[in-house]
Amino acid sequence: MLPLYINRIVLLFGFVFVMCFSVLYSQKLKCNLDTDGDLQNLNRREYLLKINATELVKPRNSLIVQIVVHVLWNEQSETISDERIFKQIELLNDDFNNINHPLSLPKEFLNVYGTSSIKFCLGSKIVNGKRELGIIRKYSLLNDIKGKEIFCDSLGGSNPWSQNEFLNIWVANIGSTVSGFSSYPWTKDTLSDGVVINSKYFGINPFDNSILGKVLTHEIGHYLGLVHIWGDSNDCITDDDIEDTPLQRNPHFGCPSYPQSDCSVSEMYMNFMDYTDDPCMYMFTKEQVKLMENTLLKVRAGIIGYNICNDSNQKPILLSSIFPNPVIDKVYLRFLDNKIDLIDIKLFSVSGRLIKSTKKIVSIETEFDVSEVLPGFYILCINEHYYKILKQ
Repeated sequence: MLPLYINRIVLLFGFVFVMCFSVLYSQKLKCNLDTDGDLQNLNRREYLLKINATELVKPRNSLIVQIVVHVLWNEQSETISDERIFKQIELLNDDFNNINHPLSLPKEFLNVYGTSSIKFCLGSKIVNGKRELGIIRKYSLLNDIKGKEIFCDSLGGSNPWSQNEFLNIWVANIGSTVSGFSSYPWTKDTLSDGVVINSKYFGINPFDNSILGKVLTHEIGHYLGLVHIWGDSNDCITDDDIEDTPLQRNPHFGCPSYPQSDCSVSEMYMNFMDYTDDPCMYMFTKEQVKLMENTLLKVRAGIIGYNICNDSNQKPILLSSIFPNPVIDKVYLRFLDNKIDLIDIKLFSVSGRLIKSTKKIVSIETEFDVSEVLPGFYILCINEHYYKILKQ
């Protein structure tokens, strides 16, 4: 038996090690997925065999995914604006549709750079004869939501809309060590089927210019069947089962310099399924795209919106007045109907140049800020209806 003082030294060393490890871990936020264990790997292997059993032709039309966003907040700083939600949806579409193809992409990855047919939009449903848009905001008594309570109204969270029809995204304070997590398409827990994002990492964070909405792109990759690019084992044998991604031992953090070589001549640290910072994360591969599209078409087909997904440009507009006109700083839009709806607002110069645009959820009245616009005549476009205004 060890002397008492040695026991104390061992205990003290253990405590210091745990505390140091906790500090190091907190500096590297990551998605909290149960990726370990033989059962998880077995389920994934069976899923991949099933999903790849029949070859699908690449869709000719977009696969439009209906999104529902549940915003849970305890402190005012955790609230998320409509504009930030719409910007996050725009960023998702950019990421999945190859909008931000970087000039710095290494040459060896040019031939595997993938462009998907997947697009995202805000979902809606009819409740008691009225259209309800897929943004739910709730105050929660919980200031740190880490368990299943996030998915339940009665526990301080928010019940999902039908997970067979919508991709549910919960945005909340889930602690300081995790940026988000997601369900896999082969998991059986229907309650938590969807994606959870730390409110700090949703969309573009106005207080941190390194947060550009890529966490949600990463987590939707999991939701559609992708695992981390290094295969979640620290060796050069375990793979992510994607043919056109190189082998990788560990995740990358920050913004690595090119090239990064360990298991492969050049590792794909810029892949959305790695852990690099948002500004340095910008690609899926063709095979990753193929798996996600197959998942949508074979397993999650119910969430494909087709023509029922909300498109503000196709909605009639019942505008009763625009005032004041001439305007100095803000123009107010008043509507004939008090139904809640989504509108698209664009401001053009008289020569047709787009000056400013936004999306808003409105009922009776909303405002549009033109305080930074130079004096002159402009065209205000509301859901493809055009009005002339004078800015003083």
